Amino acid sequence: MSMKISGEEMFRVLQGLKQNRAQAPGKETQAGNTEKVDFSSELQQANKSSEMSQTSDPERAAKLESLKQQIGNGTYNPDMKEVASSLLDYLSKMRS
Repeated sequence: MSMKISGEEMFRVLQGLKQNRAQAPGKETQAGNTEKVDFSSELQQANKSSEMSQTSDPERAAKLESLKQQIGNGTYNPDMKEVASSLLDYLSKMRS
């Protein structure tokens, strides 16, 4: 079985894989059945870019750490109009 995953779906899949491994360590799939997950090239490129930018820009790394703490504390309140605008821009580019 093969599937393409992008965006938030990746995180859900990874969480599911972690949970499955934690619940049944050493358990193998049934004979002849293999599972394969292919991440979209766009997602792979975004991951590489993210890793490079985090290591090369300490100011950005500090901002990301601050955002992670806010999210963890439940105090992060993004501007929903900016989020919606950015999402619409992204989706319109994807359809072009």
